[in-house]
Amino acid sequence: MVAFLLSVAVNAILDNAKFEKTGRLARIEPIGSYEDRIVTKERMGLKTSEQHTYSAEVEFKTQDDQIIKMNKIIPEEVLEEMKSGKSIYIRYLSEEPKRARFDVEKRNPFLWIFLCFVLIFVEWKVFKRLSKTQED
Repeated sequence: MVAFLLSVAVNAILDNAKFEKTGRLARIEPIGSYEDRIVTKERMGLKTSEQHTYSAEVEFKTQDDQIIKMNKIIPEEVLEEMKSGKSIYIRYLSEEPKRARFDVEKRNPFLWIFLCFVLIFVEWKVFKRLSKTQED
């Protein structure tokens, strides 16, 4: 399990580095409409939380004039900028232009690294307790 969590963290770090190093910026065309999905969580029949997920068909032109259209989840802060009429840019990989993301979508490897340390600590405590009971 620790190896899996570490591999996820390493992949996130490498993915972020690849987007930073080789990613190209492109201005997306203004979107006509977007979809708002609402996920409501309930506990014992009472609403405990509500989460909005926004998505839209985005279109941008790559440096080699290829037009890319894709359905993309839109972070709330990007949606607000779109609504206010600001130009929005997306970062894409030139070798895989359909791999595109907004700069606010960087993957956070530190959560996975933290979970690794928590798991190692828990395993150490369990191992320590098992060793102690075997000695008795």
